[in-house]
Amino acid sequence: MSAVSTELRDLLSDPVLIDPRRPTRDPWYLGVSGFVAALVVAHHTLFSNGIIVGDAFSRVLSAYYVFLRPHPHFAAIGFVWNPLPSLLEVPLTLLHRWWPSLVVQGFAGNIVSAAFYGIGLANLYRALHWLRVPRWLRWTWTVIYALNPMILWYGANGMTDGMLAAALLGMTEGLLAYFETDAVSDLARSGIWLAVGFLLRYEAVPVAAFAGLGLIGALVRRGRSRAYIEGMLLVFELPIVYMAGIWMFTNWLIMKNPLYFLLSPYGNASQTLTGVYENALTRFARAHLWNAIQVSVHWTFLFVPVIFGILGALIGQLSGSRRAGLPLIGAAAGAPMLQVILLYLGRSADWARFFLYYIPFGFVLVALSVQDIGKRFRIFAVVLATGLLIVGNWTTWRALRNPVWGNGDYAYVSDIVHGQRVHPFVQDEQISRYINAHPHLKVLIDTFTSFDVVPYVKNPNQFVITADLNFQSALLNPLGQVNAFLVPEPSGTGKLNAINRTYPGLWAGKVPWTKLIATFPGTAYRLYAILPDAP
Repeated sequence: MSAVSTELRDLLSDPVLIDPRRPTRDPWYLGVSGFVAALVVAHHTLFSNGIIVGDAFSRVLSAYYVFLRPHPHFAAIGFVWNPLPSLLEVPLTLLHRWWPSLVVQGFAGNIVSAAFYGIGLANLYRALHWLRVPRWLRWTWTVIYALNPMILWYGANGMTDGMLAAALLGMTEGLLAYFETDAVSDLARSGIWLAVGFLLRYEAVPVAAFAGLGLIGALVRRGRSRAYIEGMLLVFELPIVYMAGIWMFTNWLIMKNPLYFLLSPYGNASQTLTGVYENALTRFARAHLWNAIQVSVHWTFLFVPVIFGILGALIGQLSGSRRAGLPLIGAAAGAPMLQVILLYLGRSADWARFFLYYIPFGFVLVALSVQDIGKRFRIFAVVLATGLLIVGNWTTWRALRNPVWGNGDYAYVSDIVHGQRVHPFVQDEQISRYINAHPHLKVLIDTFTSFDVVPYVKNPNQFVITADLNFQSALLNPLGQVNAFLVPEPSGTGKLNAINRTYPGLWAGKVPWTKLIATFPGTAYRLYAILPDAP
């Protein structure tokens, strides 16, 4: 037994296996394998279960609008959601004539999220590499991460949350490399990944802020000069600041408001103000800071090991560790702290995906904690950490299978587990069939709420959509430009629809120059004709 323990101890500390500068193709193998695996899951959930996630689908259609009209323009993507997912989906939507499912079922989004799933695995492996984790253990922990139910689900479903997780792992890898090498290029790479993260989701901003504070603390502990710390902070933060500046400038240039992405009538803040996402937990957190903190902390149940990882990293820092513990703890706190603020203001939904970032940071912090433990107890720590990460995957699975903990994902996961076939947009296809049967109609629709009608209409020229240059003109002066409005019921997010905001009484038939010509049973839509006395 002693001989076996000695051999295992030697394996765990073999410099040939742990040298972070040793070239290896392992990240490529993991990245490609992960991409293929996520595509298989995506294909099954989409084509066997019929599961199309609405937000992911809307981003694909935003990409589709770019070349839908005779005058292509990338502004058709819009300025509410971060642009990178739709930009990456644009080339795929161009293939929809030969592969309609890329648009009609939103499969282009699944392909992009699957690619980020593979990138995330490669980034995690490289991060563990810089922590000098042995090769076999890097593979083991990365595969455990790949099998985490939420990471795999968000790698396959086309949503942006998994994409940001991959980008944040890229940021983490760069930080760990910098603390090993002192190379500015590694820190710059970390900052560039943060900038990519900003183009995916706005949670990248608080992650950058808190990680930057942690970086300052870590460099102070290392005895660096003030000038050096300021320089490194600029290297780390400048890419995301630059990218945010470009995004604000573009919003100002086209939408005439640099903060349009925050203040838009379609944005998250506007949606939550309608009350459509309100529940007991959001009411509990609103205007009560301590309650909001409790709500964010309780979501650590998604991946319990993150608690042990944070505590272990803190203990390591108190014990004199010179690793990147402080910036990583700060980064792990960034997204939850944003949710604390939004929940306090009543501007957030109680969705599990907003706390997905506990999972990637949980893996890295657990690995960091193990490496801070002395060699005498390293074997025991490795075994314990591996078991803990597996338990973490189990808690994620339990959360997704619970309608409260898995809010936002429970129904999808249940359909997959039970092999249910769903038809998410069958009611919208009913509207499309009516429009297809009346080719003389020219219909104005706001694609914020009615995006799922567009791909099922045979002739897109029958629509004037939000991305069209003449949308506002046709909305205010419809006569001669369109001959019908598709109006959603003015409740929930339907209140934010441009038609309802411009003509509040239209749904009830109180606009005198319109006439109801069609209702659609089972849907919250009515079709109103434009009469000759319209403006």
